[in-house]
Amino acid sequence: MKRTLINYLGILGIISLIYYTLAVVFSPLGYPGYNWMSQVVSDLSAQNAPSKMLWNQLSSLYMPCGIVSITLVCVFIQ
Repeated sequence: MKRTLINYLGILGIISLIYYTLAVVFSPLGYPGYNWMSQVVSDLSAQNAPSKMLWNQLSSLYMPCGIVSITLVCVFIQ
């Protein structure tokens, strides 16, 4: 693997962060009565949460991009 390819794929870490931030910011719109001061973020993605579908859509690239990014960090360190 070329070093430049690792650097380009490292951008996936930033993409992962952006998608998670989008999910945290916009998922409360699908959860009536959600209060960010008294409820945890995991309430937005709970099994019976009204915002579950919106959370899944907004965070769709969060986990795959994060896994690839962390794997590439390990490869880069090696």
